[in-house]
Amino acid sequence: ADASAEAYFDNTLFVGDSIMEGIRQYVMGQRESNACLGEAKFLTTTIGISLADLVGEREAGIAYSYKGSEMSLEEIVTDMKPQRIFLLLGLNDLSIVEKEPSSQAIVDRYARLIQNLKACLPDVQVVVITNPPKMNSSWLPDYAMNRSFDNQLIGEFCDGLKTMCQTENIPVLDAHGLLEDESGALPEAFCRDGYVHLNN
Repeated sequence: ADASAEAYFDNTLFVGDSIMEGIRQYVMGQRESNACLGEAKFLTTTIGISLADLVGEREAGIAYSYKGSEMSLEEIVTDMKPQRIFLLLGLNDLSIVEKEPSSQAIVDRYARLIQNLKACLPDVQVVVITNPPKMNSSWLPDYAMNRSFDNQLIGEFCDGLKTMCQTENIPVLDAHGLLEDESGALPEAFCRDGYVHLNN
C-alpha cells in the first residue's frame, strides 16, 4: 500500500457491530506483517450493538467499552477526536425487532446518530459503509427475533441509507453493492458463518 493511502487512515475511527469486528480482526492480523489502514482505530463489539442502542432508544442498551468502562459513542469520540469516522451499523436493528421493522425508521435513526456525532465534532467527516447482504439461505441464528430478516429487507435498508446519505452529502462506501451476487445474496466464499459475517 502506498504511504499516502495509509496516512489517510491515521486519524480514522471505524465504528460498527460484529461485522466491523470481523474487519478489525482481519486488519490486526495484517498489521503483524504489513501496513494496513494506517493508524486507524476500531470501536466494535461482538454483542449485537444497534443504532437503537447508540441513540438511546433501547432500554438497557449495549454500549461500547473504552478505556476500561462503558461510555456513550459521543463521549468516546469527544475524547478521541478522530478526523473521520466510518460507520457500519443497522443490521442488528433489522434483525432484533420481532415485528416487521420499517427500514425507513432505521435509516432515520442512522441520520440521528450522525447528527449526534457531528454535534460533538463539527469538523468530522462521516463515511457510511452499506451492510453486506446475508447468505442465500433461510437459516437465521436464534438471536434474530425478526424471522423474516432477509436480503430484500437488507437491500431496502441499504437503498434508503444511500438516499439519506446523498441528501445529507455523506460519502458512502457501498459494500452491499460490491458483495452481492446476482441473486442479491452474500456469496458463500465470502462468509464465515453461513449467515452474514465476512471472512478474511
